[in-house]
Amino acid sequence: MRLSLRKNSRNHQLIPTTNTSSKQQRQPATRPSPLDIPEILERIFFFIIDEQTLLHTVLLVCRQWFHMNQSRILRQVSWDHRVSDDRYLYKIPGAGRLLWQCGWFVDDQVRWNKMIERLKVAHRQYLVRCQEDEKDNTGGLRTAQERLRMYQDKVMWRRTRDSLYFSPLRELDLRGAIQTSTRVAGLLPLVPALTHLRIRTSSAMVLDINSILSHCTLLEVLHVEAVGYNNVIQIPGLWRPITTTADKDASPAHRTPGTLRSFVLGRAIFEQSNLEDMLEHTPHLEVLHLIHLIKGNDQYDEAGLATCDYDWRRLVRLLTTLPLTSTLRSFHFSLLKDTATAGETAEMYAALIDDLPNLIDWTVSGNDLVTSAPLILNRNLHRLPDVISSLKIHWTSSREPYSDFQYGVHPSLQPPPSSIRADKTNWWATIKVVHQYLCRSPNVQEFKLMNGYYLLFHMDIYDRRKYNYSDQSALRWDKIAGVNIDLVPGNPIWACRNLQSLDLDLRCFKTGEVVYDVQLRVLNGYVARVCPRLRHLSIHIPPPCTEGGIPQRSALQLRLESGLCLLARLECLERLHYNLNTSECDLWDLNWMIPSGQSEKFKAKRWEKMARWCTWREEEKRLETGRDHRLDQRDTGKGLSTVQEQLKNLGLILDVMEMVKEMDREGFRCLPVLSRLCIGSEFEQTPAEEIRRIFAPKWALFR
Repeated sequence: MRLSLRKNSRNHQLIPTTNTSSKQQRQPATRPSPLDIPEILERIFFFIIDEQTLLHTVLLVCRQWFHMNQSRILRQVSWDHRVSDDRYLYKIPGAGRLLWQCGWFVDDQVRWNKMIERLKVAHRQYLVRCQEDEKDNTGGLRTAQERLRMYQDKVMWRRTRDSLYFSPLRELDLRGAIQTSTRVAGLLPLVPALTHLRIRTSSAMVLDINSILSHCTLLEVLHVEAVGYNNVIQIPGLWRPITTTADKDASPAHRTPGTLRSFVLGRAIFEQSNLEDMLEHTPHLEVLHLIHLIKGNDQYDEAGLATCDYDWRRLVRLLTTLPLTSTLRSFHFSLLKDTATAGETAEMYAALIDDLPNLIDWTVSGNDLVTSAPLILNRNLHRLPDVISSLKIHWTSSREPYSDFQYGVHPSLQPPPSSIRADKTNWWATIKVVHQYLCRSPNVQEFKLMNGYYLLFHMDIYDRRKYNYSDQSALRWDKIAGVNIDLVPGNPIWACRNLQSLDLDLRCFKTGEVVYDVQLRVLNGYVARVCPRLRHLSIHIPPPCTEGGIPQRSALQLRLESGLCLLARLECLERLHYNLNTSECDLWDLNWMIPSGQSEKFKAKRWEKMARWCTWREEEKRLETGRDHRLDQRDTGKGLSTVQEQLKNLGLILDVMEMVKEMDREGFRCLPVLSRLCIGSEFEQTPAEEIRRIFAPKWALFR
């Protein structure tokens, strides 16, 4: 208590009095919460790499968190030479992510040059801002207050405009006919801040890895692969990452460690010693995939790669001696044409499990599975049931073993019929083992089957894909190209309820004929019920067959009756990629995925369409009469029984009708967190942009 002395006018005594302000006790200083300290928050936010988590959670907490993280949300520009116009090119400066689909035509080279010009503009803007930052940091003749005020104004301007809409290019995805290596070489000086580079070329090319690592010193992800039967990526020269100016003259042992975390090569030819040299300077590497490497031969003499050879044993021995052994979580090694024996395959996978104990994401060669699928999946990988979270299967090419079905190879180039029949028999046996593995692996969170095809009848647990409606031609599914298929109903169901990413090439066809919506209802209904926590879904269904050497267009359409709306049950789905045809679709078949499609007008359109399904529903009742839907009870548990009950209408038009009714219920939200959608094109866009692209002529009529 604070006291003061006041003189009494009568007796002149000093009387102590209490100051009124002293009644307010001084509060002790409180220690700030760790979440109030920006430096600590920056460290926490560094580990949040999922853009959807940032958008839907972190940015919405408070103003401070919004300002600290909005610069991490990248603006995306997608260019597809088949559908995009030149107006998209003017959006490139300031975009953080660029997706570019190249074509073979002369106009594509012109547009590529325009894209380079826009990147030059963006690079100049980036350099100007860097110079401004340096000038502000030097101080100059300005007072401290002036510098502080200018800095605050600049930060606020960047937080409201620059960080959100203008940033240096950080992610670049190139696909299609990248005809010359000079295209990539011309890009590199313009993207010094690049962290992700993905190249998927449909033409042969020569790539300079050393140039990429030298220009893009912040690069964390480098994925390069060639697609197509005869395409290959040639990588001559040394791979020595240079991360600083001092590294140019330094010896390899004294170079600054690289930032690379994920490195993937597909259908490439190179010297293994160059790769090993690079690995010694990438201590943070987490993913190393060498997919279907090509041995040197006379075809590649011009690049000096005529004698290339690869040794996985030497590579694994090197990895065990490097610091990246503690960080490496995914490794794959396979050759294009050399199929290992069962003994060699067993040796390699046993060595990986023993020498690289931190592997949790497994990528398997489809060629190895053909020779020893039970050995790999049942004996080797099943030793780690609680560790493996990701399984990817790479096949050599989608031409094999279906070259006669899909691509119309000339009869003179096809292998003998007996060889084709044997390959297909091995294929179906292999896929059956893969299906059985998924049915007893509850911890798998990611599954990808690339350049090969999963078979629909493993999902059709009630054997309904053969249903023949009155307006559809009868299909015989008991035989395909003379090879018997086991169609016994009661297939076990996948056990991976926590699956978050699914990427499938699916085979559901009949040679010489087309297939219809019932197959898609089986697929969509199965995925929606069995994998309720999916975040990423990609489905690719090829043309069903070839006729006279000419690929036939699939009759599968993403109409309302195909059951795409069954995926509306996936509350966590963020990205959806479906490659099917939409030429016969109406706007209301697909626009339920966006808020504008939930208006009363479009709901009425969908109900009007469902009214025409009464005949189909009556036929279904007739076909269902007397059928026994009991499943194999070998793996029955409480959760599995629940899923079986939910799948009772799998493949029926009734399942779609009930889903449409549920979508119209008040408070129901269709795909509430869906942020990227791609239907029949190459790149993902926002759902509204993709629907607008598909129905561009009709969009103005129904806005």
